[in-house]
Parts: sequence; structure tokens; C-alpha cells
Amino acid sequence: MNSIKVGSYGWEFASFLQSFYPQDLPQEWRLSFYANEFNSILIPAELWCDSSLDIEEWLDVPDDFSFYLQQADAHCDERLHSVTQLLGSKLKGSVNLCSETICIENRVAIIESQQQSIREWRYWLEQNADDLDAIFLKDGDLSYQQLNDFKSLLELMGL
Repeated sequence: MNSIKVGSYGWEFASFLQSFYPQDLPQEWRLSFYANEFNSILIPAELWCDSSLDIEEWLDVPDDFSFYLQQADAHCDERLHSVTQLLGSKLKGSVNLCSETICIENRVAIIESQQQSIREWRYWLEQNADDLDAIFLKDGDLSYQQLNDFKSLLELMGL
């Protein structure tokens, strides 16, 4: 059984800037720093669609790191082709966001809020883990500690 990848929706959270990233870390190195702790990222459409960004900077991550893209409108189709080529085998898929607290699509879960207790998340994982390749936490107030706790829960469960 492959382990479930865990990450966040983006990597530029205010709380991460305050308590996770070193203050003197250049912005272009943040994803690499993030990738030392977590094994995947769900990239928001507005980010990967931005043709002014140098996506090659994103490739400074471990070999087993996985990228997922939020699906975008047709206006990003040309950019999607170049992003797909640049990310190569590190690109594992794309998913839509939904308005639900938990969305599962293409073996990927996106969790909007972490209001449940660790015990409730454990029960949820016991019910859903076999159907998942990746889990992304998506919350504007997401803290490093929340993401790390969720990663630790997966590790303790052997997932």
C-alpha cells in the first residue's frame, strides 16, 4: 500500500510566515523549505496559471514530492501544457474545489476545515484511507501545527 500524501492548498499562509518559515528565508525558497516537511502540494489555479511566475523554481523539491493542480478555466489551457511539461512526473493530477467541508475527487481529498478532533479524523481516515492517494488541508487560517498534526496522525496510523 502506498502512503497517503499530505499537504496544503498553497504554501503562503500568514501563520506559516510567522511560525514556520525562517524570517530571512527568501520567498522563492519557501516551497523548497515546505517540501522538507510535507510530501505534496495542491497549487491554486491563480498561482499556476500566472505566466509571470517561474515554475522551474518549484522543481527544487525532493524526488518523491508530488504536485497537484487545482483545475482552472479554459483560459489557462496553454499554460497548463507548459506547467505539465515542466513538472513532469512530479505532477500527479488535478482536482476541482467544491463548497463542501470535505471533497473527494480522483482519489484526492480536500479538507476545508479541521474542526474535528484527532479521534474523529482517525475514524474518518479508517473509513476512507483505502480510496485516497492524497489529502490537502485548505483553510485560510491553516497553521503549520495543524498540518503537521494531520501528517503525524497519518504516520501513526501507518498510512
